[in-house]
Order: sequence, then structure tokens, then C-alpha cells
Amino acid sequence: MKSSRANGMDISFLNNAPAGAHGFIRATPDGHFANDKGRVKFVGIAIVGTLCFPNRAEADEIAGYLARHGVNLVRFHFFMNYLLAKDKARANGYFAALDYFIHALNRRGIYIDLDLYDLYQISPPGIVPDGGRFKPNDFFFYSKAIEAQKYYASLVFNHVNPHTKRAYKDESGIAFAELLNENSPFWGDTLQKCAGESKAELEKLFIAWVEKNAISAADYKALLADPAKPLAPGNITFPSVYDSEAMKEFSVALMLRYYRSMKTFLGTLGARIPLTGHNCPLSPADFYTLARTMDYTCSHFYWTHSDKSSLKTPLNHFWTLPPQLGRVRNAGMPAIVNEFSYSHPNKYRSEGLPELMAYGALQDLDALVLFSYHDEWPKFMKNGKPAQGSWETPNEKLRYHSNLVKDPAIWPLVPALALSFRQGMVRPAENRLRITSTRDEAVKRETRERRYTKEQMDGLETDSFYSRQLLASSEETYKKVISIARAYDKTDTAQLLAFTSRVEREFTPGPGGFLYNADGGPSAPRLDIKPWRISYLPVDDNSNFTAAHDSLRRALAKNNIKIPAVENGVIASDTGEIRRDFANGVLSVDTPRLVVRSGFIQGDNAALGGTLAFAVGNEHLSAAIVSGDAKELASARTVYVLFGVNAGNSGEKPAKMKDFHIGSDYGDGGEPPIMADALAVSLSWKRTHAGYRVFAEDPDKAEYQLLAESKAGGDMVSFTCLKNAYRYKIVFD
Repeated sequence: MKSSRANGMDISFLNNAPAGAHGFIRATPDGHFANDKGRVKFVGIAIVGTLCFPNRAEADEIAGYLARHGVNLVRFHFFMNYLLAKDKARANGYFAALDYFIHALNRRGIYIDLDLYDLYQISPPGIVPDGGRFKPNDFFFYSKAIEAQKYYASLVFNHVNPHTKRAYKDESGIAFAELLNENSPFWGDTLQKCAGESKAELEKLFIAWVEKNAISAADYKALLADPAKPLAPGNITFPSVYDSEAMKEFSVALMLRYYRSMKTFLGTLGARIPLTGHNCPLSPADFYTLARTMDYTCSHFYWTHSDKSSLKTPLNHFWTLPPQLGRVRNAGMPAIVNEFSYSHPNKYRSEGLPELMAYGALQDLDALVLFSYHDEWPKFMKNGKPAQGSWETPNEKLRYHSNLVKDPAIWPLVPALALSFRQGMVRPAENRLRITSTRDEAVKRETRERRYTKEQMDGLETDSFYSRQLLASSEETYKKVISIARAYDKTDTAQLLAFTSRVEREFTPGPGGFLYNADGGPSAPRLDIKPWRISYLPVDDNSNFTAAHDSLRRALAKNNIKIPAVENGVIASDTGEIRRDFANGVLSVDTPRLVVRSGFIQGDNAALGGTLAFAVGNEHLSAAIVSGDAKELASARTVYVLFGVNAGNSGEKPAKMKDFHIGSDYGDGGEPPIMADALAVSLSWKRTHAGYRVFAEDPDKAEYQLLAESKAGGDMVSFTCLKNAYRYKIVFD
């Protein structure tokens, strides 16, 4: 990595180094993360596979580079297999590299998020899984899989880092950990896929569950291979979890058993960090089990993943990020986004970070983690020998998760995300709305239709992970993938309120299907929200959403809960700081310390009471103007002006166009994998000053060059941006 020079990007002052200096991160009763000095918020990056093991020089430079961009969390993902390489010298080498990397990150105030699930292609000594390797569904019930995961967890938490002389269970620079990655009985019908020894164990557990809970034969009859024969091993099938009430209840029982067992085990190891289970819960049943057993919730959010039909702007759609964020938080628990990307090949993906910046703050989330820092997808273990990835020669093939540090649609905006989110520049929502569900509602409303009538299609509620992919596709494409769509608890529709207010869920022994203002306490009046069912399918206009939202708004007003109306296709947050223009595809954020414009903002744009204006020649652009020293923009000594531009795929191999890329810092010749629009922006700002200097980022170096200056006092700042520089810093005398 290139070093940051005196006028380069450096907001490492945000980090309290070393990480963990103020004690372990813990979950607080009010539902946030804190250490001994108070609340802690995180902006993070995922690092994947072999890239978790850089050499020492790379580790120091990566850690410094991330700290200078305001990153204070790294999520290690798909890394554990390498610590189990059959070649002990190789395994020890991976551990040594990981130890130093964690040490280098912690020294710069960067915490660690451990994804304890791995693909488990290597089994611990003495554990021979049925079929040669574990399957995702195994970890909820198969004794060997659970034994293996306990072995993996022990291997990590009991390991002593030679650089700190502390075991990881005693390392306060480890922030929190996830037990499973994208894995639940409600995620892809995983229990259907068990076979052999694991199925035999599952059958025994099912029979014991039936007997313990006195489940009637009528309730489990559909699971019998031969209904004329009794419930016994060999006569049990495991159908889709959506086709059997018994399967739903049994699946929830398995999850509760597994989560409690693993949390207890990690406690006996001495681990003192917050834990979560399934790190991408999709269903109310998943959230219910997490609420009963875990410390926090998290989830993954992508715009279309790898769907190449998605070249339209997310900001024109209602069912995008805000409603997703509105279903992440369980009452009284921290909530994070641990994978996020509005990704390639969506040419409008620069909208992603401003949207996350705005609504992540409105929902008062606790961590935002981008996926992933580098596009070297791990070449997984084969016969115990991994194919080594490299920080020097990243994979040239573009994948759905992008190479963030090479993407001018995304990476230039990361410092704005860090400055604004970590310092609270966008206020949380004033209304804290809570949706109640009973246990039965969480479990029994999980249904999936096999065949859809037109009426069912028109009213279908899609799940959180696939909704953007489906919305971005044609109707015919949607029908082809209808098997992955699920009908959800009808109360989830009210989470469209997340455009205006903070939304969280509460599992209650009392009546479910109600919404109330959590700040009003237990006596706050409840509103039955079942009548307000909003279609999430694409529509040609705003009428359905607007009418339904306005009806719900009037009903809430009777309960003394006031939310903004949708006016001319525009909806604002209840703080007034965020405005979402669905009709034109524009997101605006206006606060004393932050200004954001994203989407189709071509033309003249004004902010700060009309004193700041920038003229945009680009068809589509994301721009963030952010205080660099926590003061209001009108008095800040340092102000950053950062842009994310449209960027398209230039093919499988990098195009040799140095004019249109962010310097890669990889020593790979600076060849970008993507082509980006030239920047066509000028800025003028009416502000009294004693003098100023404007620095522009040199796209081929990790430093800034002087673009404009005024040594005399005045009342105006103005400059024209370079076509290929996406970051600017204004320093006032």
C-alpha cells in the first residue's frame, strides 16, 4: 500500500488505539454496544479466505490504510479452514500470520469480528463426518458437527497471540462473534438435505421431541414415509419446513437447543464477547430464536447480488434498504449489518453507501460492515492444501461483491460513512416504533406457496434477501425464481415505516400484530396494523404505497404517533434530515455537519440554507460534503468533498485506463477492473474565511495535490473538480 502523505486522507483520529483499551465490548440493556467509556459504533470491512493471512509488511500497511479511512472493525470470514491444514507447518504459518494481522489491526484501534462458521472442508482430528464432510444443516443437530465446531472455537479462543501474550478469549480487541453464516432450517430447507448418519440422529431427536411435547399423530402424520406404520427410525421424511407445522416447531426447537449449547460452551471457554447465531436471519422464526438466546442480531444486504439485469437505480424503489433495516433489530438487542454491498454490475451502485449512511443512522444501528475489501475469493481447501491468494496479485475476475478499494462508485465515500456514522452526524429517528409478535405468529405464519395465482402474486411479500433481485428483474424473470419467494408475517409490512422512524420487533406473550411507540412504555396505546398490507411487488406508480402509507399515518396519529406523509413521491424522516424522492431517484441528507446528494442529481444543487451549491454535469452521482473535525460545516477547519461515480464493467480483465480509477495500492500496475464516468462538478460556497486551500486526490497516488487556494480573506470558496479525482479536502486558515 502507498503511504498517506501530509495532505492525504487520514481520519485515523476516530480510532481509540489500541482496540480494547477500554475493556470488552458488551451489549447494553438499551440495545447497543459499549465498553467502559460508553457506546461504541463500528464501520467495518470484511476480509475473506487466504487474505486473512498477509505477511507482516502487508498487515501493517493494510491496518494503517484502513485506519486512515476511518475503519474500526474487520470481519474475518471463511478463514478457519486454513488453521486446520493437514500440513502442520502450513497451519502454523497461517496462525502466525493471523496473529500478527490481528495485532497490527488492534494497534491501530481496529476491532475484530470473528465469523466462527466456516465451510468446514477439513475435520478436526478424530472426527469423521458422515459422507466425508459436513453440510450446512448439520450444525443444528449432528453431534459430530457440533463437536467439530466446539473444537474450532476452542482452537481460536484458547490460542495465545505471541505478540500480546493473551489468549483470544482474553483479548478485548475482539469485538463479537457469529456462530453460523447464512444457515438456518428456514434458509433453503436445509433439514431436507440430511442423509445417512446425520439423518439417523435427526430422526432420534424428532421422536424425542414428539414424545416430550406430546405432539399428536395428526400433526406429524405428513412426515411419515408410510402413514400406516408408526413413528420410528426409517419411517420419517423431513419435508419443506414451510409445508408442515410440526417441522416449523421442531426446527425452532433445534435452533434454540443449538444456540444455548454453543453459548454455554463458549462461556465455559472464558469468551466474554457478545454472540449472535445465524448471521443473516430471514424469517420471524429466526429472529425469535435469536431473541431468546443471543446477544445481538445482524444481517446481510445486497442490491441484486449477481443479477446482471439490475442496471436500474434502487432509489426509485420503495422496497430497498430502509425496510430491510427496519426488520434487523430485536427490542433491547444491538443490531448490525455485517455484509453490505450495492454491487457490480449495477452501474448506479454509488447510491449504496449514502443510503446506508442515512438509514443506518436513522435506525440507530451499531455496526455497518462492507463486503468485501478485496475481490480475491478464497480458493478453498482441496486435500488439505489451499491455493494461496495474494494481496499483490488480486483476482482479476469481477465478482458480485466487488473489489471495494478499486471501485470508484464505492470506496471514495467510505471516509464519509465513517465520519458521519461513527460521530452521529445523522440523528436517529425520534419515533421508536415497536411491532409485537407472539411466538406462534413468529413460527406459524411461515408459509410458502407452491403455485401462485395472479391474486397471490399481486399480494406476495418477498423476503429480505432476494427482494431487490426480484424487483430489478422483469416479471418473467421473477416468475422463474418464484420458488425462493416466501410470504411473511403480515405485520412486516409496517416496516416500510423505516423510511421515517426507527422500527424494532418485540416477541411478547401478550397480543401480537400490534404497533406502538416504545418510548411510551408498556402503557402506550397499541395499533392493530394487520389491515395495512402493502404490496412489495413492482408497481408503475406510487399510488399503492402512498395510499397505504397515508392510511397508516392517519391511524398512528390517533395514537399520538406522527410520521411524515408521502408528498409528490417524496418521503422524509421524522427528523427532517433525510428526504427520499422516489419519483426522481434522489436521496438528500442535510445536517449541520453533513450534506449528501445521491442519484439523478444532474444540475444545480443547494444546501446549508442555500450558501453551498454544486453544479453537476453527470447524469447520476453520489456526493458527500462532510466535516473533518466534528464541527459544523459552517465553522469546520477541514471539510471533505467526496464523490462516487457511475462505473461499468470493462470486461473480465482490467482495462488500461489510468484516468478513470482509484489508485489500487496493490502494486499491480494500477490497472483498474472497472471503467468509471469522468467527474463533471464544480462547487461554490458562500463562507467567510481568512484563506483556504483545496486539495484533490491524485488518482495514481495515495496523496492529495493542491488544486486551488486563496491566501487572502474573503466570503466565497469555489473550485472545479478534476475529471478523474473523486476526493477533495478543503483546509481553512
